[in-house]
Amino acid sequence: MEANKQNLYEKLSAHLDFMSIAEYKIASSILTNPQIFITYSIAEAAGVARVSQGSINNFCQKYAGCGFAAMKLLLSSQLSEYRKSESGNIGQEDCFAGIFRQNIRDTSQAFQSTAELNQSETLIRVADRILCAKRIELYGVFHSGLAANSFCYELLQLGLPAVYVSDMLTCSVSATMLSPDSLVIAFSSSGKTKEIIDAVSLARHNQVGIISVTSNAYSPLAKLSDEVLISAASGNSSGRRSNEIRLSQLFLTDVICRYLRSQLDATGANKNKQVKEILSSHNVQD
Repeated sequence: MEANKQNLYEKLSAHLDFMSIAEYKIASSILTNPQIFITYSIAEAAGVARVSQGSINNFCQKYAGCGFAAMKLLLSSQLSEYRKSESGNIGQEDCFAGIFRQNIRDTSQAFQSTAELNQSETLIRVADRILCAKRIELYGVFHSGLAANSFCYELLQLGLPAVYVSDMLTCSVSATMLSPDSLVIAFSSSGKTKEIIDAVSLARHNQVGIISVTSNAYSPLAKLSDEVLISAASGNSSGRRSNEIRLSQLFLTDVICRYLRSQLDATGANKNKQVKEILSSHNVQD
């Protein structure tokens, strides 16, 4: 997926929590009423958002990679794809069937946003780095730690040399011992987790490749990374945001593992059968 084909509405929704005050005002004015926004002059847009025209220009370059007029054309071309979702708030009077339906809608939208925000070329480069690495270390805490640990198990099932380092002090110590033929995959929703950034900085000092899985493409972690994968939320409910991002992380890593499996099968290097035999040997026989 080329950068200019990415859905800008999805991109803005995914980054709302990480924007500056001025950026948030501009994005909100776009997402609240896009049909009206695309009719504004730059002076009118600045007035409605209560920001300077310079802030509008900076916003356009950062999030659309173009000027104001070109961004409006992009917004206009993607307007038919943009659908305002129903509120994610569920009252006590709603039955579980309603909760199921709402969760399905929100999760589906989060997955769609994640697919929109990750280019195929980036995913292929990430997969190639994983396949070439002599050692793969995965870092993550709390919700992101669950996704990192799950990805580690999936990689191990494919016969790849992966290890999840859960202790944050151990992360930094281990990172200092990595060689350039290693790879670090760091999970952090905010991209601002201090312990993760410290460990990644040490690994980068050793010329280790860095892949980050984050919701914030402009975070300190993303800036330290060779490749950045974006996990998105639906934007419908702030209370479920962290859960949706975790599911998006799992969705994203599952997509990568499917691709890795196809590549390993093609070369005959897939050790999945051998791993299954080892795991099944621990099952109680009927």
